[in-house]
Amino acid sequence: MPLFLLFLVIILQPLLQPCETATASGSDDCQISTGSILSPSSSSWFSPSSRFAFGFHPEGDGFTVGILFIMAPNNTTTLIWNHNRDNAPVSNSATLNLTADGLMLKGSQDSWLFSDNSSSTHCASMLNSGNFVIFNSNNSVLWQTFDHPTDTIMVGQTLQTGKKIISSVSETNHSSGKFHLRMQSDNNLVMYLRGYVDGPENAYWSSNTYSKQVTSMSLDKDGVLYLSNGNQSRQNLTNGDGLVINNTAVVHRARIEPLGLLQIYSHDLLANTSRVVQRLPDDQCTIKGFCGHNSYCILSEDQTTPQCPCLPGFEYTNPNSQYEGCKPSFIPSYCPGNEPAGDKDSYYTMQHVVFNDDPIAPLKTFKSSILSPSSTSSWFSPSGRFAFGFYPQGNGFSIGTSFFISPDNTIITWTANRDDPPVSKNTTLILAETGLMLTIPDASESQDQSKSLNDISSPVYCASMLDSGKLVIYDSNSTVLWDSFNDPTDTLNVRPGPQKPGRALLQRLRDQPLNREVPA
Repeated sequence: MPLFLLFLVIILQPLLQPCETATASGSDDCQISTGSILSPSSSSWFSPSSRFAFGFHPEGDGFTVGILFIMAPNNTTTLIWNHNRDNAPVSNSATLNLTADGLMLKGSQDSWLFSDNSSSTHCASMLNSGNFVIFNSNNSVLWQTFDHPTDTIMVGQTLQTGKKIISSVSETNHSSGKFHLRMQSDNNLVMYLRGYVDGPENAYWSSNTYSKQVTSMSLDKDGVLYLSNGNQSRQNLTNGDGLVINNTAVVHRARIEPLGLLQIYSHDLLANTSRVVQRLPDDQCTIKGFCGHNSYCILSEDQTTPQCPCLPGFEYTNPNSQYEGCKPSFIPSYCPGNEPAGDKDSYYTMQHVVFNDDPIAPLKTFKSSILSPSSTSSWFSPSGRFAFGFYPQGNGFSIGTSFFISPDNTIITWTANRDDPPVSKNTTLILAETGLMLTIPDASESQDQSKSLNDISSPVYCASMLDSGKLVIYDSNSTVLWDSFNDPTDTLNVRPGPQKPGRALLQRLRDQPLNREVPA
């Protein structure tokens, strides 16, 4: 019997290290030495328990660099971290190289996961906590994935003030999705629909801890999500996994899901089972944007399963998923030559719908509107001949006004910030009180970059895309605050009005890209 007990302890030993700290106490802790190389066709760098794997993992038509959490014996995997999630997948010829200068991803475009000129890299380790760490020769941490979360928080990891985790698009597409969870400087932990200005009116869940002195969010070994200030002060947000207290063979993680829920998972490594311990918020229909465009959320008869029916006159964009929004099942009346005969307007009484208590903007205007390349929507003029929004440019997208001459002939008549590089498909554009605001995701630091496209000092009320091809922004008194005709690029439309002194039209280099010609 003593021999059996000793054998059992040896077998389970790798599972009993879920919370080790990121320190390299000796050569045995340095699993990966400089000069090591990974490729999509080679193995990954595993943790001692073999539960976590750092390396290349399939994504779309290529590969992404990330960390997989592996559940044996059926090898079910979950991606808990990935690098540059909004970049295009890399090819099977890419490599990861751990050098004295850091960790480099070599491919069609080389990029550093980590580089530090002040200290030389000595080694790296994939820990049993799910943290990948790079050390110097003094065993000090130079870089770790726990400082750069994507959509998941593991036990021992903290979400510091100003940081956030962003949902994935789906279970198979791990680029930045629709929702994020932010630890704010006002001591509040808040979930938002991405693309809108982070504020009380756009939050769908909050910890309501304004009066608490807390600066970070963490997950403890019992699955309790809590806020703290690094000392003894602690505010629990969930109840934890009461059935497995002190069971070191259980791994917990918190993840913001593609549909906006924050879920706490419990993985029993001995029983090979997984379950959801708790989810926030309780009612999924309170998640703003849960159902996508042109649909609304209702609960099933048992009040547990959310459903997303389309608005009348719309059908599912993806027939296999009710959560990706709806598209018109009719021909819009603004399409020239396709106007329906008779009464063009239809009115419906909507059930289960709550409208925000905001002033209704004038007809043919946009207020608190949002555009993104992934939504393929634009702001149209009444005739449908002009549209303001994103259009393909190079390897990304630019913002401008399109003129639809015919079904097969479209030209760009105006471009915003034409010399800026193209933006990614996850960029959003909103009409805020300060004007047109561009939000560009920065996956490396989980911090979005906001950029104003026009200089407006007075509060914005609404905007209109006119049949003249002019985009106009108004205040609440219908006074023009800004219009695109005052900032022409290479085109003058009919009756643009007098141009401001010093303004000039600049020839584009070619039809694509639509950038400015450099003067000789």
